[in-house]
Amino acid sequence: MKIVLFFSCISLVSLLSAQTPCVNGMAGNYPCRNMDMLKFMTLEACGCDPAGNSNDVWGWVSPTTGKEYAILGCSNVASFIDVTDPVNPQLIGTLPAHTVSSLWRDVEAHENWLYVVSEADGHGMQVFDLTQLDGVTAPPVVFQESAYYGGFGHCHTVNVDQASGYVYAYGTNTFTGGLHIVDVSDPLNPVLAGGYDGSGYTHDGFAWTYDGPDPDHQGQEIVIGCNGRGNSDDDKLVFVDVTVKTDCQLIGSYDFGGAAQPGYFHQGWVTKNKKYFLMDDELDEMALGNNQQPYGTRTHIFNITDLDHVTYEGFYESTSQAIDHDLYVLDQFVYESNYRSGVRVIDAIHVADGQLSEVGFFDVYPDNDLTQYSGTWGNYPYLPSGILLATSMYDGMFILKPSVITTSQDSWDLCSTADVTFNVTINADLAFPLTVGIEGLGGANASAAVITQPGTATITITGINSLAPGNYTPNLLLMSNFGEEYAIPLQVSMCPVIAVEELAESPLRVYPNPAQEQLNVRLKNRVNGIDMLDATGKIVRTIPTQGQRNLSIDVKSMAPGAYTLKAGEYAIRVIITK
Repeated sequence: MKIVLFFSCISLVSLLSAQTPCVNGMAGNYPCRNMDMLKFMTLEACGCDPAGNSNDVWGWVSPTTGKEYAILGCSNVASFIDVTDPVNPQLIGTLPAHTVSSLWRDVEAHENWLYVVSEADGHGMQVFDLTQLDGVTAPPVVFQESAYYGGFGHCHTVNVDQASGYVYAYGTNTFTGGLHIVDVSDPLNPVLAGGYDGSGYTHDGFAWTYDGPDPDHQGQEIVIGCNGRGNSDDDKLVFVDVTVKTDCQLIGSYDFGGAAQPGYFHQGWVTKNKKYFLMDDELDEMALGNNQQPYGTRTHIFNITDLDHVTYEGFYESTSQAIDHDLYVLDQFVYESNYRSGVRVIDAIHVADGQLSEVGFFDVYPDNDLTQYSGTWGNYPYLPSGILLATSMYDGMFILKPSVITTSQDSWDLCSTADVTFNVTINADLAFPLTVGIEGLGGANASAAVITQPGTATITITGINSLAPGNYTPNLLLMSNFGEEYAIPLQVSMCPVIAVEELAESPLRVYPNPAQEQLNVRLKNRVNGIDMLDATGKIVRTIPTQGQRNLSIDVKSMAPGAYTLKAGEYAIRVIITK
């Protein structure tokens, strides 16, 4: 790995705008609803050409450190930004274009590898080992590509089947602009796997190892291709079976069936229940609708329950007339980058009824919502922290925090069997009434009063005593009365607790227990510190050991009750009395 250091005479700190909550519909100068701004970074602060533009954005989480990174496409580079602390992001470095700058650059990651394409002639596909990011000690740096694939020259978009790992390049100078499929099972030696040219040019696509409701296609590898506009035969949504890469087969192709005016079949994503495909048509806002007025921003709905008989179900139309570009689905929510009207958050829980409803937004281009190509190109909502990355083409990148649903606490480090209580606040009109449940937490249960309107609800999780030691990633479920639910990710860590009868041979010993004034601790191994946790799992006191293995802790000022004393990987329950 060759890394070249580069420096700027301009302080990056001066180029970052500060954290700004959304209050009364505004975050500073930016109109908003249920979306806070954590940080804005200019193009220059992102390591991009300040006279160029940003475009696509992706994210990656280090499996080693847990750090979260933004991967920002720019006209001249792919930029890597540590957003683990989203209020204080740090530019780690950039990967220069393989050839020359271009308005279009597309990035997508799979596991620890990034794939970068561009519309620049001869650019091909760059392959980059993302694990390098953790090792940078003097940022920012200039990276070199880890590998290169030259099976095509220019390319509009790149997409990875996250289950199979195959890379799909769309809009290349091969296969008449259709699917160009790359085998990256050895990422340092990518090779052509096959292609499909039977439906003309594909602008973007959704590659998917099928696990939806259609029994006839289970386990098949499917691409849903958005084929832009051109000849009438190309102006369609195509479904292609790509299981055999050298013999891809068209399943079917569809348009609006005369129910809407087509513009440019641009991009889309599958809903949570995998029964619908939501698509943005990039040019229909420029068409003339009723009373010779332009259409509002439209999100089109296709029923894909039966892949052999896909049906068009209509559209959701926004009051804004901005052009829509890229959209992504996380749980029941659709995150749309709609150029000059910003990132819009749409609740799709009622999609089976043909209904979508806006529940939040952040307008990155407050001047106007005209049908022009500036504002937000793309966004990325999938980082575990819940932050949202959003580009602003000629400005830079926004780091945002959606607040449609918030929790007072979403992670616990527990060494006791007490119940857990916390609050959930709903800030939008969701699919009320909602009842609560939990999945992925063994025999534990969640309870609360029926939620009938926006506001704060108190949630209690019981049955934690049934959990074995380990780490859990459950979902709190807010369940509708029609079979759909919102899922809120939580984290629970249960540490091994040493019973009293095991103390004689334990690496962690305490006495007396119960204790009134002083608690004596004996450690077999040295640790940096000892934590005391209350019954909810909250650390209420940390005692530095300074390398000692025998300590006495003054507990006279502590409230009486049950605590967990944790030293390294070992823990024990203690009682404080008066």
